[in-house]
Amino acid sequence: MVVARQSSIKNLLLILSLQTIPFSPQIKVSSFSIRTPLKHHNTYAISSSSSINLASSTATITKESKVKLNVLTNKKSIIYDGSEYDALSSLSSSIPKSHGDSGRILVTFITGKEEGTGNRYVGILPGSNEDGTDNDSRSIVIDKNIKLSIDNAAKIPKGISDEDAISTAMASLINIHCSLPRIDNVGGEGSDNSSSFVSGKVVVLGGGEYATFAAKGLSEIGVDVTLVSTNSMKVPGVKVLPPAVGEMEIGFSSVIGEFDSILDTLYSESDGVKYELNRLHKCSRYISTYNKAQDIIRDSGVFFGPNEVKKYENTLFSRNLQSFTQLSTTGTIPYQFGSNTLQKLLDSNIVFNHKKSNYKNSNNNLMIRTWSLKDFWEFTNWPRDTDGGLNSRFGLPVLTEIDLFEDNEEEEEEYVRAASSSQKQTIEINPFVTQVQNIEQLQEEILSPKRNCLLFLTAPNCKTCFRLKPAYTRLARQNNNDDDDDNDNNSVLYAQADVVTSRTGGKELGKLLGVEVVPTFMLFRGGSRFGPLINVSKLPSEKLDKAVQLLVSGRDWDASVLKELEK
Repeated sequence: MVVARQSSIKNLLLILSLQTIPFSPQIKVSSFSIRTPLKHHNTYAISSSSSINLASSTATITKESKVKLNVLTNKKSIIYDGSEYDALSSLSSSIPKSHGDSGRILVTFITGKEEGTGNRYVGILPGSNEDGTDNDSRSIVIDKNIKLSIDNAAKIPKGISDEDAISTAMASLINIHCSLPRIDNVGGEGSDNSSSFVSGKVVVLGGGEYATFAAKGLSEIGVDVTLVSTNSMKVPGVKVLPPAVGEMEIGFSSVIGEFDSILDTLYSESDGVKYELNRLHKCSRYISTYNKAQDIIRDSGVFFGPNEVKKYENTLFSRNLQSFTQLSTTGTIPYQFGSNTLQKLLDSNIVFNHKKSNYKNSNNNLMIRTWSLKDFWEFTNWPRDTDGGLNSRFGLPVLTEIDLFEDNEEEEEEYVRAASSSQKQTIEINPFVTQVQNIEQLQEEILSPKRNCLLFLTAPNCKTCFRLKPAYTRLARQNNNDDDDDNDNNSVLYAQADVVTSRTGGKELGKLLGVEVVPTFMLFRGGSRFGPLINVSKLPSEKLDKAVQLLVSGRDWDASVLKELEK
């Protein structure tokens, strides 16, 4: 008690002595150094001098203007492996192609405050030889040792944390920037006015957080985006389709038609599928984010796989960072990633929340994207194409196609070449019969406008089909002359489709319609299939006439009417 009382008396005397000092604008009482720990980084800032401002009876601590804090606030490195490594290498030929499990690259992201302005920035940590680091006019100066290229850094708006800015940069570098359809070197390569702009269609496969973030980001940047998922969902500004579309369960790629890029968050398809996507849909970029962790889970399953993933990740985390190929040392930081991609996402508040991301973090801020149970189940539940193997996801091209007929492609091509040019011209300019070459045209000509239609299904190497074509044209002409109004509900569109030729998409159309023999006829009422396939070998045909009468009458399909004719 005596010690406590003496201490109290000393404190009281000190307060009274301070109150007796004459007021002055500023009196420097002491000069000392302080150490302030930097968030998420193992360095300390040292301030020079501090003072006590006695402009009032209450003593307050202020810092002089010459006090300068270290402005590097966050630094994290991520390992991109599997198909994410391949996606990054697609942007530059100087990044070596992966061989087996060798494809891994380390990318370091930082956040910090710009000298002079105090603005916060996020970007990829450059190497000493990166373009722009020695040119202050093209750089954002973080400190004397760190300069970010303007093209590969983005200003962080208020309300977005450094952690979310880095998480957004890590995700968007792969799943948005790599998949962007763009036109480069506008204004001429090497020109001061040279730039690139984004234009085109992108299809995103998957409905997890990684996929939906990419879809929203791509849409915000100005891309026409379609997200394909087995999950029923809505994404603002994005068209969402299931793998099988509509009552006829048409594959999503056939419904979309042509597109520039695919971003696949669920799997990595073979080169053969990529070739077919390019050939059939003009898809020039296939980007997959299927990483090593996802591959392990797919091979080992959800029961044994997680332990295998943990072993793999711990092996990487135990390695020295210098043992990885580093993006900053290759001189290949993706051009305009910050200005054209990341900045637009942050300004629009499209952020990949670090708390909801599936990034695994080690003790030394080394990160890797791990697997997602939601993505695993979606891949498992994705409908499979019966014409392909177990991994042939419905809606993508199938490589193991079985011909509808025993005749091979060479015989088909020979027959086509043997046809006279006059016969070809007759088909091309036939004003009475609409030509349907693929699923996309089926959608445009019959399904979407909800037409009544009689569709003649043929093959180039079918002699019976060849004989029926003139008679079918006469039938179409007669019925078109009888219908004065094309929009009449009783009018019938007469159409013809080759369901064998692969190069036009006819083979895929034949599979969709379930065609096994030709010639055959199919009816549509209001854009929906009406009745079964009808096989006839000559025209005119009473059987076909009765079927068309049922079509326009509005009555339900009555198979007994045709059975009576067969008797």
